[in-house]
Amino acid sequence: MASNHERARQRGSKAKSTAARTAASAGETVTASASTSVGTTATTKTTSMAGRKVTGWTQYLPPNRRGKFPWKLRWLGLVPLGLLGLLGGGWAWDHMEDGLDERARAHLACEGIDADRLDMDWSYRDVTVEGELPTGITVDRLKQVIDGGSDDAACLARAGIDADDDPGVYDVNVAGLTAAAPLVVPDPEPTATPVPEPTATPVPEPTATPAPEPTATATPEPTATATPEPTTVPIAVALDTSGGYDGRTITLSGVVASEEQRERLVDAAVSAVGIDNVIDELEIDDTRAADGNDELVGDLALVVGLFGNELLEGSAQLTDGALTWDLLAANPDIAAALNLPGSGTLDAAEARVPQFTG
Repeated sequence: MASNHERARQRGSKAKSTAARTAASAGETVTASASTSVGTTATTKTTSMAGRKVTGWTQYLPPNRRGKFPWKLRWLGLVPLGLLGLLGGGWAWDHMEDGLDERARAHLACEGIDADRLDMDWSYRDVTVEGELPTGITVDRLKQVIDGGSDDAACLARAGIDADDDPGVYDVNVAGLTAAAPLVVPDPEPTATPVPEPTATPVPEPTATPAPEPTATATPEPTATATPEPTTVPIAVALDTSGGYDGRTITLSGVVASEEQRERLVDAAVSAVGIDNVIDELEIDDTRAADGNDELVGDLALVVGLFGNELLEGSAQLTDGALTWDLLAANPDIAAALNLPGSGTLDAAEARVPQFTG
């Protein structure tokens, strides 16, 4: 009996030992499987992140270190920000061009230039000027005022502009300007001059005057008088010269006695309206040289030099040794201030009051 019991106990111990070894083997298998699974997941994650180095500022760009996209919705905020930037830039651009246009018109007004018929098309700081050129103003003068500004500091101050500030214009294109039509001034209506009524003047009664007794007068002996040699008196009436201005072009015509006289008239016209607006039809006849002609030509050159500035249009002539003219001044103040040589008619256009904006 004891032997059988001992054998049964030994068989039970072997069975427990076998079961323990089986359980341990199964645990090792599960552990190995789990380790293999975790290792595979880690390898896959490491492989997915191997394409980009996630350090520094790149951690804020999707995907992050955890492979997430936390910013994908916030990136949509850049769209309205971009639209606001475009709208703000467009408004600022238009506002700047409007300001340049107002400043340019204020500078023109301070120089007495009417800009109502001028159309200014701005492209950043470049301007294309179209429309009708104001009467009495040259293209070069218009470009000078728009580009360089007005010199009337007091007028600019009233318009709220600092005279020391540059107008800010880069380029002025005036190819589209057209010449203004000549200003037609109607002739004044004649006024009737009353004729005074004749008054009767009493005729005095004639009074008798006694005739004086004749007295004998000794007749003087005739004396020989030396006849003076005839002298040639220079005549300053040989010139027949004229200068006319139609609001844009000065035309010089007629005869002068020397090249110096011709150059004096041409230089005065060029300085007034520019060489492109001067027509020289003068002829030289040196047989007409006489004392006083140079002074007459100087007086005519003075009047020609005022065309395009103080004088809007008109003509002046040298005939019969005298200077005559028929002129139109820019305004009544200028007409009153002019002290022209010679004689003639001087009318004045109505003065325009500058209109300021801004």
